[in-house]
Amino acid sequence: MDISRNQTERELAEATTESLEVSGGMDAKAKETRGGLDQEHADIAALLAYERIVDYHQQFKKDGVIFTPSREKLMDRVLTKTADGTWMQLIGETGTGKSTFAKRASWILNVEPAQIASGEESGDVRQLIGSPTADFNKRTFYNFGPLVVSLTGCQNSIEMEEAIKNGTETSGKLLLLDELNKFDQDALFGALKIAANLRPGEIFNFKELPGVKLRMARRGVAIVATMNP
Repeated sequence: MDISRNQTERELAEATTESLEVSGGMDAKAKETRGGLDQEHADIAALLAYERIVDYHQQFKKDGVIFTPSREKLMDRVLTKTADGTWMQLIGETGTGKSTFAKRASWILNVEPAQIASGEESGDVRQLIGSPTADFNKRTFYNFGPLVVSLTGCQNSIEMEEAIKNGTETSGKLLLLDELNKFDQDALFGALKIAANLRPGEIFNFKELPGVKLRMARRGVAIVATMNP
C-alpha cells in the first residue's frame, strides 16, 4: 500500500513539475494569447528545469545512475514484485544500474543494506551458505554466508540456535546475487531450489552446514539477481 501511494503521489508531482517546466504556471489560453511565456513564467520554467538537472547530476555523482521517470517506474516494479515475494532477475549492460536497483530496494523494503554475493569474485556456491570456524573457547560453529543470512536473519549458527531455542522471531534480508551467470550453475540451482520451497518459519538444513538446524524468517526475505545479456 505504501509503494502504491508513493507511486501515485510521485506521478502526480512529476506531472505537475513537467507541466510547470513547459508553461511556468501560465494557462494554455494566456500562453497562446501572449504568443509564448513572458519573462516571469519563463524564469519559473527555467528554474524547475535547472533543479531537475542538478538533481540528476547529484544522483550520478553519488550512485553512477540517474533515476529518470522511466527508471522510477522500473524501480516501482522491482519493489512491488519483491515485496510480493517474487525473486527478480535484472538483465542489462554494465553500468546500467542493476546493482543499484537491488541495493535501493533493500533500503526501501528492509531499511538496511543488502547481503551481496558476486559470482565474479567467487563462483563457489559454498561461500553463499557458510563455513566452520571456532571461538576463543575452541567451540566450533558456522558463520553463515549471504544466502543463509538472508533466509534466516542470523549471522551464524550460535545466533540461529538461540533464536530457535527462545522462540525469537527474526527478519530476513534482501540478497543481491551479482553476476549470476558466473556462479557454478548446478550447485547454485540446488541451493536456490531448497530456498524456493521454504515457507516462513519452516525448519530446514543445507548439507554444507551439517548438524545445523535453520529456520526460515517470517518476513523480509528477498532475492534479486543481476547479469549481463
